[in-house]
Amino acid sequence: MSHSGQTTRKTAASADSGQARVRSRKELRHAAGTVLLIILAVLVIQRWGFNISMVRGTSMQPTLQPGQWLFVNKTVPWMGEFGRGDMVILKEPASVNGGQHPYLVKRIVATAGQRVEIADGRLYIDGEEAVEPYSDARIEDGDFGPLVVAKGTLFVMGDNRRREGSLDSRFFGSVPEEGLIGRAEWIVWPPSSMSGL
Repeated sequence: MSHSGQTTRKTAASADSGQARVRSRKELRHAAGTVLLIILAVLVIQRWGFNISMVRGTSMQPTLQPGQWLFVNKTVPWMGEFGRGDMVILKEPASVNGGQHPYLVKRIVATAGQRVEIADGRLYIDGEEAVEPYSDARIEDGDFGPLVVAKGTLFVMGDNRRREGSLDSRFFGSVPEEGLIGRAEWIVWPPSSMSGL
């Protein structure tokens, strides 16, 4: 075999090796770009789309139990509107417990312009007794109101109506709509509790 034949083979092998390195770098850049895009998509969805939130505490019993995971729709604040009966995630007012719990789960019982009153353990909205199939007790914390819910705010309560069962709008006032993070729509864990809200 001639010296020029060996040189040609070495040059061809070297070219193949160089092309493989270029292909490998392109594939690596493509994979890194895909991973970054996925991470960005997850962050955007988590911030503005939906998330999973764990229930802590007993203020929403009997509907929710500590340790359950909730699917939270975070598009509602900018794509829809909250309504009476919605179960919502909200930022805990700083005046409550020094804001030691960053988020609370509560139910909207009255919207802006509605009159809220509690008398003899019953909730009244605009003078009519509210039908509350999600609660298993009368309200034990005494009478409240009447109070007209201010514009741009919502009156929220926990489903636990036992004495000191829920720290809610009766104690910290109506909450501004912009303080709501999203609407809890499903219990997703544990599987035995999975259901819509």
